[in-house]
Amino acid sequence: MEKIYELPVDVDLDELLKKMRLKADSPAADEYRNAIDWLKDRMIPRAIVKSCSVQAFAKHMLILDGIRYQSKMLHYLLKDHQQVFLYLLTIGDTPADLHHTEHYFFQSLKLPMMFGAMKHLKKRMLEETGYASLGMANPGLVPGYPIEGSRDIFDSFGSAAQKIGLTMSKHNVMVPVFSSSGIFFEDRHHYCECSVCPIDGCIGREAAMARPEENLA
Repeated sequence: MEKIYELPVDVDLDELLKKMRLKADSPAADEYRNAIDWLKDRMIPRAIVKSCSVQAFAKHMLILDGIRYQSKMLHYLLKDHQQVFLYLLTIGDTPADLHHTEHYFFQSLKLPMMFGAMKHLKKRMLEETGYASLGMANPGLVPGYPIEGSRDIFDSFGSAAQKIGLTMSKHNVMVPVFSSSGIFFEDRHHYCECSVCPIDGCIGREAAMARPEENLA
């Protein structure tokens, strides 16, 4: 059964200012603080999560919620699990009637808002599962698990995805665009997806990039 989460607008402003090379006492920093405050009144990030059983087979094949997945890394991470959690997350649509300056700040804050919403969703999942550590696997970031895998996760939720305002185009693009899909699992291998992500300047980076084979050690 699916569970829906409403999540706060939470931006790590200190990290954002650091990435943008802005001083905390600068006028620009004050503008960002103001923008975050009005976004808190106008946006509610949402997620939907469901548990599913895991069937593991030879040749790196898994079946989750009736869908076949074939990835060496995904098989390595999930083969010994009985249960994992599929999720969809979105920060929502662009607020209506933004003037030019507000639109600029909204565009700058969308990605930090995504990371903030994910941080809170992970915290809720840890509290509810009792796991010591929570792993996450996202289509397009796990080797051998292409971005098209988002369609499988989206289809697993059926019409329930619309409860958080999320749809998917025929080109496998989620709408609103600043959305995410993936698999949560109990992390038994100290796996961090950031170690295979090439976006070095990402505000949400939690680990340095490593060679993919290092994650199988």
